[in-house]
Formats: sequence, structure tokens, C-alpha cells
Amino acid sequence: MLRRTPPRSPPRAVPDSPLSRPCYVSALARLIGMGRPLLHMHLQRLEAAGLVVGTLEAGEDGNGVGGLVGAVGAAGFFGLLIVIVWQVAATWRARMLAAREEQYKELATRYARLLEDTVELQRRTAEEQRQTLDELTRTRLSVGSMEKMMREIE
Repeated sequence: MLRRTPPRSPPRAVPDSPLSRPCYVSALARLIGMGRPLLHMHLQRLEAAGLVVGTLEAGEDGNGVGGLVGAVGAAGFFGLLIVIVWQVAATWRARMLAAREEQYKELATRYARLLEDTVELQRRTAEEQRQTLDELTRTRLSVGSMEKMMREIE
């Protein structure tokens, strides 16, 4: 089994934490509630990235004994990863809300412009109706006076 040791100078945020001292893979798996094989795979990836260093220890009977010395680094890395994902999601949500707010402002501006256009069209239509009514009234008066003249001529 592998025993992991931390990189040269790991950040130690909580000195009395169980993760701040060397521990075995199985102990860390129990501590964080993850299966040993899955944790081992993650630790291998962290080791490949240079965030954790593993060592192989021989037990009293000569068998390999696995453990994690750089658990703070791994836990810190997982914590950092969670914070990064959380912040990316929050940033994305804020950008979406800002974009939606801009769309609402644009819609409100277009609505105000359309409302002004509608009011102007109604004003023009009312003016044209008034003019048409005046012309119709004059035409009726003219036709009425022509009919009167026609009757007088007969």
C-alpha cells in the first residue's frame, strides 16, 4: 500500500486538524466518507499534479502499509476545488442576471418608444378624422345648397 507525504511546504490552515498530520489512505477515506479505491485514484491524480507526494511504507510483517501524509494538501485541494466551482457558478449566475436585467431595460426602452409612437399615431388619426369630418360637413352643406338651387330652378 502507498503512504503519501505532503509536498515540500504545504499550507497548514488548521494545525490541530486530523488532516494536518500523516495518515493512511484508509483512515482518510473513513474521515471524509469516501471509498478507498476512489480516494486512491484521486490521490494518484493529485500526486501526478505534484500536489501530494506518496511514500510506500513497509509494515512490521513486511507488507506495504498505505497512508496519507499530505491529507491537508488533498483536503485543501478538494476544498479549493469546491470553492472555485462555487465561485464560477456564482459568477455565471450573476452574469446571467445582469444580462437579463439589460434585456429587461432594452425591452422597457422599446416599449416606451412604441407607446410614444402609438400616442403620436392616435393623435394624427384623431386630427385626420376631425379634418375629414369638417370636409364632409362642408360637402353636405354644398350639396344641400346645390339641391336648394336645383329646386328653385325647377
